[in-house]
Amino acid sequence: MIGTLVALGGGGFSMSDDGTSAIDDFLLDLTGKDHPRVCLMPTASGDADSYAQRFEAAFAGRAPTSVLSLFCHEPWGLLREAAANGTILARISAGMSCWFDGSSTDSFGPLAPLADGLGFVPASACPHYLGEPERPEKYRGWVADGSLGEGYAADDYTALLFRDGEFVEAVAERPGHPAFRVERVGAGESQEVDLPVRLLR
Repeated sequence: MIGTLVALGGGGFSMSDDGTSAIDDFLLDLTGKDHPRVCLMPTASGDADSYAQRFEAAFAGRAPTSVLSLFCHEPWGLLREAAANGTILARISAGMSCWFDGSSTDSFGPLAPLADGLGFVPASACPHYLGEPERPEKYRGWVADGSLGEGYAADDYTALLFRDGEFVEAVAERPGHPAFRVERVGAGESQEVDLPVRLLR
């Protein structure tokens, strides 16, 4: 995929008590524009009105906002086209997972591997990595047994930046929230490789 993509393990306006977020500021800065426009795709929340309202409040006075309803629609080709034309694509949690080939998800019940992502990034993903106790062991296990391909794990308040499908850097809006590359190492084994995480100020 050509373009810039940010995968948030959790955080941003969705986890902020007062609506401010260093990751959201980072996203606005990535555009390189003085007055960027921001669009929310609240598909992972079932297009919940309350989530959209929280988004609009967080960016009020900072950037013009719009909300794009994708629930039960399939406009993924438009997203590829938008990214290729310079739009920054960013999603949180289950939304983060959609960018990858596969992911760890509890969107359909108990935590399970899901291998039908959009493939914008040729890897698997796990959001909320240390925020939910069973995620690290299960994700490593799925990478080890081949249920999911090698990939990336992002803790809450941490985001992964990709350009043209390649990992660029990990950033966090709070200290102590890591990111990892999870790799298969032999039959039935996997390992975490710490990714450097730049703390946003």
